[in-house]
Amino acid sequence: MSFFRGRPAFARLFAASFVSQVGTQVTVLVLPLLALNSLHASTMQVSILGFVEFIPFLLVGLQAGAIVDRRERVALMLVCDAVRAIALLSIPLAWYLGVRHLWLLLAVALVVGTATVFFDVAAQSFLPEIVVASDLGPANQVLAVGESVSRSGGPALGGLLARILSGPTAILADVFSYVVSFLLLLRSRAAPVPAPPVDATDGPSLRTQIVEGLTFIRHHPTLAPLVMTMTALNLFGSIQTAVLVTFMVRTLHYSPLVVGIMFAIGNLGSVVGGSVSIRILDRLGLGRALWQFVFVAGVGSTVAAFAHGSRSYLLFGAAFCLVTFSAVISNVAQVSYRQAVTPARLQGRMNATFRFLAWGISPIGFLMGGYFGTVLGVRNAMLIAGLAQLFPWMLLRYSAVNDLTSLADVQADVSEGALVAR
Repeated sequence: MSFFRGRPAFARLFAASFVSQVGTQVTVLVLPLLALNSLHASTMQVSILGFVEFIPFLLVGLQAGAIVDRRERVALMLVCDAVRAIALLSIPLAWYLGVRHLWLLLAVALVVGTATVFFDVAAQSFLPEIVVASDLGPANQVLAVGESVSRSGGPALGGLLARILSGPTAILADVFSYVVSFLLLLRSRAAPVPAPPVDATDGPSLRTQIVEGLTFIRHHPTLAPLVMTMTALNLFGSIQTAVLVTFMVRTLHYSPLVVGIMFAIGNLGSVVGGSVSIRILDRLGLGRALWQFVFVAGVGSTVAAFAHGSRSYLLFGAAFCLVTFSAVISNVAQVSYRQAVTPARLQGRMNATFRFLAWGISPIGFLMGGYFGTVLGVRNAMLIAGLAQLFPWMLLRYSAVNDLTSLADVQADVSEGALVAR
């Protein structure tokens, strides 16, 4: 709690992010369950639902970064919260009116996914404006712990609501979370906040700014291998995510409540990882911690595919914990590093470019997951994706990333955009 003292803008950003993420985790679980149990969707149809949710990263990912660098970031986040709340509210209303079709879930997933792209880029770009560079690591650790807690509690809440309420009614929890997030951010809008970067409103065209962001990452000695690694991981991870709920429901025969509990147990690893991430990064060094925990996450993803029988809860839960523990440590490391070495005027485009490349590959992964799950079987799709995640760590180990020590050893030269070692 001490980190929040004297940082009211950060406290509001944290609270808004946390409450909206809890609601989001409810929907992440309830939407596929709704498709599986109410609409009797196939493995491929559930995968297409994930595809639609992530396709905005490809469609508007790069444009989002340039737009974020041109607009007041809190105002943009407010619009995104309002859009997401209204879109999700349409599902229980439609179900009440008797309109129950997969196309509605797909349309809502597309709208919510698009708004999420802009919200996340704006939030990541806003953080360096309200937190000094030396505190970016601890700030991202606090945000990671909050996200981890939401990932643990959200699915359990979603599973419980799906059991005691109808699936569509459970989505109201996410609607409520976006309303609360909107109100919290509205207070930040009223408080003094930094102005948009100097070149945000006048100057180069949108296309020129997008190219500048791509060029910055492409020629950067450490950001380039980082984005390649994240892209590979998200491709293989999306293949596995595409069939994850189907694997639990139709292969392991878990009930909606058990699915939620397993998500909660698995994500306890991210809570622990977020809590100790800074200490681990200080001990191992930034670069070594990055590639080592990328590899460990791959091991967990592979082990999860072997869960079966009466002891599946133990193996699946432990593997899930290992994945989330490792993922949150590497995420705190790479996000903090990216923010520290990127000039303020390029923050939006850097974050958007990362998301465009790393998350833009996810829709392809979802389609591949649906195809593999249909043709080869859900368990085999899980195993193939897990094994593939055992290799991307090499992109970091044999690059300049391995030589990174800590955030204290680097700083961004804002005027030139160059990496300067201290």
